[in-house]
Amino acid sequence: MQKKESPTGTVTRTQLFVAIHTKTDGTCPSLETRPTLDEIRRLISIDPYLGETDLDHDPVAIVCGVDGRGRYWQWSL
Repeated sequence: MQKKESPTGTVTRTQLFVAIHTKTDGTCPSLETRPTLDEIRRLISIDPYLGETDLDHDPVAIVCGVDGRGRYWQWSL
């Protein structure tokens, strides 16, 4: 993540998820992942502060589902 995206040093799970699953130019390397990332980006464009909510209601949880026991969505789809 570049410092310009997070000048305060805090990074949300949504920002991390998008950064992990995209190339440096912002494109999606996988056709399977593209719909998920497009929906997350759409939700962020509607409400930029949605990513700062708790982990059960952030864009990753809305699109991928709430984290289960021992599983964290930011690491895999």
